[in-house]
Amino acid sequence: MAKRQSLDKKKQIKTQSTQRKAEREKEEAAILHHCLSMIGLMVIAEIYFLVCNRFFVQGTAEQIVTMANVIGVMTWVGLAAAAAGVVIMVVRRGKKHAQWGGWLTLLGVVVCVGSRLMLTIYPLGTTVMCVAVPLLALAGFVYYLYQREFFCSGLGLGMAIAGMWLSRKAVDSATWDKNYIWLEAVLLVAVLVLAALCVKIGRNEGKWGKGENAVSVFSGATNYNVVYGTLAIAAVMLLVGSFVPAVALYLLWVGIALLFVLAVYYTIHLM
Repeated sequence: MAKRQSLDKKKQIKTQSTQRKAEREKEEAAILHHCLSMIGLMVIAEIYFLVCNRFFVQGTAEQIVTMANVIGVMTWVGLAAAAAGVVIMVVRRGKKHAQWGGWLTLLGVVVCVGSRLMLTIYPLGTTVMCVAVPLLALAGFVYYLYQREFFCSGLGLGMAIAGMWLSRKAVDSATWDKNYIWLEAVLLVAVLVLAALCVKIGRNEGKWGKGENAVSVFSGATNYNVVYGTLAIAAVMLLVGSFVPAVALYLLWVGIALLFVLAVYYTIHLM
């Protein structure tokens, strides 16, 4: 009898181990699918901005005028794509292929905002978007492969670094005029909103929502002091760098160094 119970227990353990392995493989396959989808979308966006750089920035006068009209149309195409993506997400919420609405929304927002920026800030707006798309893809990889707390901290710090580069680049440029102040303000608001969301999630034990519908966002081992401190530093960087552009270069390197430290810190905790 005891021997039979021992065999049953071993079979149960083996079955549970097989189930955990299958779940882990399924999760890894889903992550790979998301990463490949991100690469595909960003390749499409990058090709668009590289074409714009070739004909809108480096082209002849006739090509520049033609591309300006094309980019103007693409602004509305991107907006329409983003709206369609939102509709798909709402209609197919919790159903198969609902994630494609999210991808379409992301692509639409990138194309719409990027097109508007290229027309508003010429020619540096195009250069900014050619660099921003690979960085956006990198942020996506961090989101899927690392802890969500690292994604939030890194995203806030990344926006601050972008703001410092923008402040330094725009201060002596007649092209940017005062437009960069508005972009700095948008980045600052984005960091503050991100910080508020992190505080709300932190107070809810790392979860978003209440009851059975609560979704776990941060791990139980999250060091919230690191998250809050990083986002606070990012906000201060944007505030100081916007009004005192002379220190923007130093703040930029501080931000890059801190981002490297965060990457090492969360990589160690991932192991």
